[in-house]
Amino acid sequence: MWDLFRRYYPLVAAILLLAPLALGDPDLFILAMAAAIALVPCAYGPDVDEIAKRTFERDER
Repeated sequence: MWDLFRRYYPLVAAILLLAPLALGDPDLFILAMAAAIALVPCAYGPDVDEIAKRTFERDER
């Protein structure tokens, strides 16, 4: 499930941001931008944790 989310996050974020622009609603665009930014840690957070863990393991050797 998370792999699917990470794979398609850029596409979903683009659609989420372009839809309010197409409708001409700037307030909805700002809300969509905030939602897209808030979802970034959900999409890429586990990868960052894994990279940090590997880096610290390498430093301890």
